[in-house]
Amino acid sequence: MDNLVSPGVHTPDDARAEPAVRRKMRLLFEKTGPARLISHLDLMRTLQRAFARAELPLAFSEGFNPHPYLSIARPLSVGVESRYELLDFGLADAVDPDALPACLNCVLPAGVRVRRAYPASEGRKSFVDIAWAGYEIRLAWGRSAAHAADGLRALFAGGPLPVLKKSKRGEQTIDIAPLIRLFALTPEEEGLLCMDAVLAAGAASLNPSYVLEAIRRHAPALWPDRQSVLRVSLLDADGTLFV
Repeated sequence: MDNLVSPGVHTPDDARAEPAVRRKMRLLFEKTGPARLISHLDLMRTLQRAFARAELPLAFSEGFNPHPYLSIARPLSVGVESRYELLDFGLADAVDPDALPACLNCVLPAGVRVRRAYPASEGRKSFVDIAWAGYEIRLAWGRSAAHAADGLRALFAGGPLPVLKKSKRGEQTIDIAPLIRLFALTPEEEGLLCMDAVLAAGAASLNPSYVLEAIRRHAPALWPDRQSVLRVSLLDADGTLFV
């Protein structure tokens, strides 16, 4: 059994320790509030610095340009909040997983909070097995939302939903309907609707911004005054929560 060490605590034997062995770990964390404006690359830098400040033995690749073993599942666009972010990383030494969340939360910026840490190599699936992502898309109007609920349900009832999709290869019109596994609409308060949506997140993926674009394009009269997007889950092909 591995001897676990507390983060930031070094022993006199460190100098003659055995060669570092990378251990694969996984973090479940949130990115909400002001942290929604942190880009993917800046988030990677923020997490790398957090490991350093917490004196956690992050593993690096070898060679002339070593880089840390860090990988975030299905990075989000700037402006999208998430309660379900997964990070795979390597450790050069054994650390008690139960100690990791508190250790990192002390040095992370507001809005980024680690919920859980656990080994990623004991029967855990790879990020390539993620097939779907769950979102809560909130739509707000300055008046009653009753006029919009029926129209949105009809819009997402399963018919074709062509939208213009932009990519590095240019623009093309795609039908996003087959990429929507679940759609449900719930009134939350006066003028506010919550759209629960499960969208493709595998080889063919659907950014939630295209769901909003479908409203803008096909039902402009229902366009809300404000909208926000929160990711709440990542799922495998069977719809089981990916952990």
